[in-house]
Amino acid sequence: MSTESKTNAPRTQRRRRESVWFGPLPIALGFAISIVLLIGWRFVANPDRPSKRVKIDPLPTRFIDVAGAVAPLYLYGRATDDGILFAGDSRIGSDISVRVLERRGLGTVGLLWNGFGQFDHVLDGARMLPPRRLVMSVTPTSVYLPPAKRMADLLAKERVRRITQRIDERLDDEVDVWRRKTFFTWEPNPWGGGEAGVVLEPRRHEGTYIGLLGLKTRDKRRERVSVMQADLASMIKDGWRVACVRFPVSEGMRKLEDDAFPPEQFTQVCADLGIPYLDMKDSDYQTSDASHLLGADAERCTERIADWLLTLPGMGGPP
Repeated sequence: MSTESKTNAPRTQRRRRESVWFGPLPIALGFAISIVLLIGWRFVANPDRPSKRVKIDPLPTRFIDVAGAVAPLYLYGRATDDGILFAGDSRIGSDISVRVLERRGLGTVGLLWNGFGQFDHVLDGARMLPPRRLVMSVTPTSVYLPPAKRMADLLAKERVRRITQRIDERLDDEVDVWRRKTFFTWEPNPWGGGEAGVVLEPRRHEGTYIGLLGLKTRDKRRERVSVMQADLASMIKDGWRVACVRFPVSEGMRKLEDDAFPPEQFTQVCADLGIPYLDMKDSDYQTSDASHLLGADAERCTERIADWLLTLPGMGGPP
């Protein structure tokens, strides 16, 4: 054998070994193994499992620009002609499970809300969307709160975002929603002792609401009741099916709200307009901060609301 042949032999053998590890067959095999492992993980860690502390409800998000609003408004989930829209403040986002409602046969569900969302602005946003079934969250703070500079700044930033930024964020959002709906992932809790994203402080928001519901805003809130009633009457006249819900909160929070705004006013407005009203005051639901329900309790709350809606003509029950 020539010297050149002896020199080339190790190179040829090395190329053969490399082709075994880096050729198309190993790549295809690795891909197949990954798919099998992902399918196995999906069955072991079911993404449709019941919520615990954190509500499992992955939804796409879209900014809704309402003229005259003092805060940004967002749609979570989908809004379709034959769907149902839940609207209000942050309790809509924390206390309603879209996947529970859709599983119960209420159609496509959208959640329209922002923190301390004001009644008139939220209803204006609802009018911009296709559904004609509306479940409105009623709270004293949603009737009236003075505008907050921080929320106005957030709204201003949303309005100047470039269209390319919105497209990129929408695509990222849709992919992330698909991932979370398809595969459950574990995330570490930086605070320790529980699920990521939830720190239990059962009375935290009570102090905040003492200031928000103080004497300076009470007269203005009572004045705005007539505006709320007129807005709802206008929607009903335009063909909307409307129901109202008051979500459960801690005992201390409920007392603060009732002291600041007579609860019978909500009852009277709904009775005058013929709007079905569910007041969930006699509840035993657990909150993370006195105002927002934990995930498992949000799903129980949603089941109760679904039971109620399925009895109401045109809302989910008989036509």
